This record gives sequence, C-alpha cells and structure tokens, in this order.
Amino acid sequence: MSKIRIGITQKLMKHPKYNEILNCLDIRWYDYINSLNFIPVPLPNVKSEYIAKQVDSIALDGLILSGGNNLSEVSQEKSEQADINKLRDAYELSLISQCLKENIPILGVCRGLQVLNHFYGGSLTRIKGHAGKGRHSIFMASSNKFLCCPDNVNSFHNYGINDNQLGNGLSPLAYDKDGHVEAFCHTSDPVLAIMWHPERERIFVEEDIELFKRFFEK
Repeated sequence: MSKIRIGITQKLMKHPKYNEILNCLDIRWYDYINSLNFIPVPLPNVKSEYIAKQVDSIALDGLILSGGNNLSEVSQEKSEQADINKLRDAYELSLISQCLKENIPILGVCRGLQVLNHFYGGSLTRIKGHAGKGRHSIFMASSNKFLCCPDNVNSFHNYGINDNQLGNGLSPLAYDKDGHVEAFCHTSDPVLAIMWHPERERIFVEEDIELFKRFFEK
C-alpha cells in the first residue's frame, strides 16, 4: 500500500549576506513526518497561478501549514520582513483554497493555525509569555469529541485567539489557562489546527502522533 504524501509549507527568510529570499524548513519536520510513516513533501512558496499545478503534480494526500513568519496583517517587524511575510501569506491563503477545492485535509501548526483563522475571517490578539517560554497546560473544550492531545505542550507564539476571534465555521477544541484557543477544527471542511509544535519535542509525543494519524488517515 502506498504511503500518505503530506505537503508541508516553508518559512521565507532573507539571506544575511546575499540578495536571496530562501524557502526554509526545520529538519525536525522530516523526522516527525517520517515517524508517522508518511512521506514529507516540502512545498516552495510560489505565485498563486502555479498553485493548482503544484498540488496536482505532487498528488498530495494532506497538507501541513508549518510555523514561522508572523502574518503580515499583525507583524511588527521591519518593512523588508513584513514584505516577505506578505509573500508567504498570499501563497498559503491561495494554497488553502486549492486544497479545500480538492478536499485535501489541512492541518495548521502555530502560524498555520493563525493563517487558517485568518482565512475564515477571524482575527488575532497580541499575547505575552508564550514565545519560547517553556511549557503550559491546555484544557479540552466541552465540545471536543475528536482531539487526543497532550495536556502539557510547548509554546512559541506571540499571537493568540480568543473565542470571539474565531473565524466562520471554526470550533474550539482546546484552550490555555487564559482562555486562548490552542486547537480548533472546522465544522464541515477537513481542517484541524494546533498552536504547539509537535516536531520540536525532544521525544515525539504519542498523543500528537495519534492525532496526526487520525486526521490524515481518516
């Protein structure tokens, strides 16, 4: 039986010495996706007119929207980086549309959660004490009948989502202690998102592995 092919988006970075903008992906993602017995397929950021060809030629079974790069609408970074963020935003928003058109499951991680919320018309709020500040507990929403996740997760984000900031059709699955949404799904589209980074765990967490498998193998 052929393995599931999972596309994964990449961050954009300006090379410090050369006049180049680079597609970059943490190598830990390859180990994580391989641990699921899936095939990782890194996706370069391309112009919107090439996205349908990109998706069809690779024959994706699923998509992961990875972390890195703040959304341009909330970015407080210098103008050059903000422009780079806009390039990635445009790519990923068009990619989401194409994958939904082809009924390809989409799983967002950290920034990926944020861009999905933006895609569905939601908004973000600036939060403190979450970017690389260790770990925190998360709590399941009463409506959660899907998510099997750790009760303690890592944290690498500067922006969060309150219930009243969720996009259209999104249902919260988990919260942090301050009531920020840590995971959500869509009520009808094949969309799931989490705020923590499973690929950054020193030892991959079984609950994360089960969650990804359950979502992409269903």
